[in-house]
Amino acid sequence: MANATMILIASQVLGSTASSVTFSSIPQTYTDLKLICSVRTDIAAVTDGPFWVTFNGDNGSNYSITSIAAQGTSLSPYQFANQTKSRTTVEGLDSGTNTANTFSSLEMYIPNYTQTNSRPFMAFNVTEQNASGSNWIDFDANLYRGTSAISSINISANTQNYVQYSTFYLYGIKNS
Repeated sequence: MANATMILIASQVLGSTASSVTFSSIPQTYTDLKLICSVRTDIAAVTDGPFWVTFNGDNGSNYSITSIAAQGTSLSPYQFANQTKSRTTVEGLDSGTNTANTFSSLEMYIPNYTQTNSRPFMAFNVTEQNASGSNWIDFDANLYRGTSAISSINISANTQNYVQYSTFYLYGIKNS
């Protein structure tokens, strides 16, 4: 990505709790997309998968994920390779019982989002807590098999909400 330029397409900073955030009408003028978030949920404990992502409203079996995660000092790799899923997930977010006013940091990188064939993409997430042995880190390699260029991204919190001040930034990356 020599000489790449990252341009803010849209942002959402929550003024109150919300169960989902959507970026729609994503311009098709960039080579890649990058989603950067700082999020916290209102559920009682760190949970698996409260960051669900779908592209273009596609809830079909077009997603697969391979992940490696660790909590505290233990490494707990798990894999969903080529498993059909109706969305992609990112595991472990800061929540109601974690250190007050801390937010998980999350990035998702989607190269070649305008293609109309299978596209790999990646996500990386970490929690921030003061409690020893309870921090979470997750790295995901994903594949989206939809047949349309990505023009919208929906981010859902499952059965909980993202709290006030959670932030979501979508960037377009243009190679020169």
